[in-house]
Amino acid sequence: MHDAQDDWSVCVADRGHPYFEFSEHRLNLRGFVATFYEESGYQGSPEGPQHEPPPGAPWSPEEARANEIAFAVDVAECADETGLRKTMETEWRMTMEAVALENKDEIFAWHDSLEEALEAAGELIAE
Repeated sequence: MHDAQDDWSVCVADRGHPYFEFSEHRLNLRGFVATFYEESGYQGSPEGPQHEPPPGAPWSPEEARANEIAFAVDVAECADETGLRKTMETEWRMTMEAVALENKDEIFAWHDSLEEALEAAGELIAE
């Protein structure tokens, strides 16, 4: 996962954007995009922006939106080109399978209690 994240960050940086570090497997892309706009209203982190605004930013709303779309395309294309999207989907599925197996007794108990509650509700409605 870390290799795919690093490859994605390099790809995005190679397209002229900052190198984004994953923090707890998350990114703050919203904070960077907020720098495109004069008055975004986005507060970001208490420490301030994590990345400098791109040269020329903030832009007019129309230009900011066009640059935001171009950035989003780069982000998505890099996710596909580096395999990050596929890796994250695979890792998520494997994690959910492991969690389900570890908690199967609780899951089935919850399912059974839910069925009992639905059956009782149905009986009340039928009365």
